[in-house]
Amino acid sequence: MTTPSLHFHPHKLLLPLLRPPPVILLVILAAAADGQRPGCPDKCGDIDIAFPFGIGPDCFRGGFEVLCNHSYNPPRAFLAESTIKSKVYHYGTVLSEGPQNSSWPLELQSISVATGEARVYAPILYHCSTNRTNDPNQTGGFMSTEHVLTLYDTPFTVSLTRNVLIGIGLDVQAFLSYAPGGYTSHGSLDCDAKDSLDSRARLGARNGTCNGRGCCQATLVADDGGKHFNLEVRAHHSSSTLKTNPCGYGMLVEQSGYNFSTMDMLGNKTLLKSFPRGVALSLDFAIQSNRGCPPPPDSACVSGNSSCAIGPFTYTPGYFCKCWDHYNGNPYVPNGCQDIDECLENPCSNGGICKNKPGGYDCPCKVGMKDDGKGGTCTDIFPLAAKVTVGKLLRHTADRTNMYSPVANLNHEYRTTCMT
Repeated sequence: MTTPSLHFHPHKLLLPLLRPPPVILLVILAAAADGQRPGCPDKCGDIDIAFPFGIGPDCFRGGFEVLCNHSYNPPRAFLAESTIKSKVYHYGTVLSEGPQNSSWPLELQSISVATGEARVYAPILYHCSTNRTNDPNQTGGFMSTEHVLTLYDTPFTVSLTRNVLIGIGLDVQAFLSYAPGGYTSHGSLDCDAKDSLDSRARLGARNGTCNGRGCCQATLVADDGGKHFNLEVRAHHSSSTLKTNPCGYGMLVEQSGYNFSTMDMLGNKTLLKSFPRGVALSLDFAIQSNRGCPPPPDSACVSGNSSCAIGPFTYTPGYFCKCWDHYNGNPYVPNGCQDIDECLENPCSNGGICKNKPGGYDCPCKVGMKDDGKGGTCTDIFPLAAKVTVGKLLRHTADRTNMYSPVANLNHEYRTTCMT
């Protein structure tokens, strides 16, 4: 009979207290994999919401609140701290009406914590004639929009490297004024697009080309700041084009967010119908800080295998977090940066065998080969002639061994007996 041990093992009693129960551990790991805090929504409709962005109390870092509007199907996500204001002007032949003002937060398209980028929908400006008579004696009226994008006191700036100013139409000027350090206008940028319906005077607008012929493009400069923009579009109409080409357009858009088509110049507000929610605009974001990268526990870079980098944004002092090389995930949540298994991509060549390791991988050569398959070439230890010689010796030795093997003799005798 075995007597139960009376020895006291306090470390065994402490283990359940120090180690989270399996269910809680799974929740924590799942939250880290999704890039969001435990118990916080990680999606709004089709948009993944990764921390420091978040929906609801205690689910976001200051300035990164996301509003999820469930009145849409599927729901849509909006940046709570951003504001875009729109003014719509109506001018008639007799009466000119004042602007109709409205404002709303920017709608999210996607979030990338790896690159410090949030993509949003930005509205398209238009300037459209309201005269459809083609009567040269009637000047008619027009309707136009003006947009003001303000990102002061937010973690966001309009990316000056990934966005451009575009104008579209027969005779259009897209105009952008900006004020990086304050609300007073600091500078301006514009581009002119021209073309003609007359085949003899046609400048040659081409699909996919934005060179000033029906479509113009201007590059943003570092002095623009990325915090406050006022966008306008000015179109000049002639009586011969009022029915076919009544509108001109302007937009601040991601470089790959619009591909020019000559059909966009035709019809009333055609381009707006093609992009009912607006075009893609790229925003940079940073953790706001006036003292660079703060030490723990104040740093937002809470994951292991991550580091802090100073943001390149002049008018948004702060930093952003990134996973180390060979790791990916979300550096803003614990355990968010996970090792990448490079062997899944078969990176080894020249005879190397991939072996993954934390923070990288190795490519040792196969047995019988030397050197390294990672950045080099595995070569045979023995030259071909030596292999042939060794192979012959091994086959000769095997034949002599089989000759004196009892099993081989029995088999031989069995075959001989059967044949007789």
